[in-house]
Amino acid sequence: MVPGLLALSSGTSKKTSELGLSAGPRSDFTTLRYWGLICKDREEGNWMLTTRGHLFIKGQLPIAKYVFIYNSEVQGRSDELVYIQDIDEKIFDKKEFDDHITPMGEFDIESNEKGGKKWKY
Repeated sequence: MVPGLLALSSGTSKKTSELGLSAGPRSDFTTLRYWGLICKDREEGNWMLTTRGHLFIKGQLPIAKYVFIYNSEVQGRSDELVYIQDIDEKIFDKKEFDDHITPMGEFDIESNEKGGKKWKY
């Protein structure tokens, strides 16, 4: 799922088909919404990083290692937290993240708005 986060780190919202992921990872990518790392534009269907997602890929925010989901509803989260640095370096190149991440956008996770558009996550 991490390469999908990198694809959104430019600050541009994208459809899942624009992330450059194969079918399996592309479908797994959307589960990142349960961690609050991504959100979806209700009108256009594009995904973007939330403030939490941006802080996570910058290594400034830990997230629950596991999220427990039933019928598309979060039922709980593990107490164990992970930073992006804890993910196996064989999966992705952390330096590549650092080289491509742009400053955090204007998305406000509290109001769930960006530029007057409503987003869901």
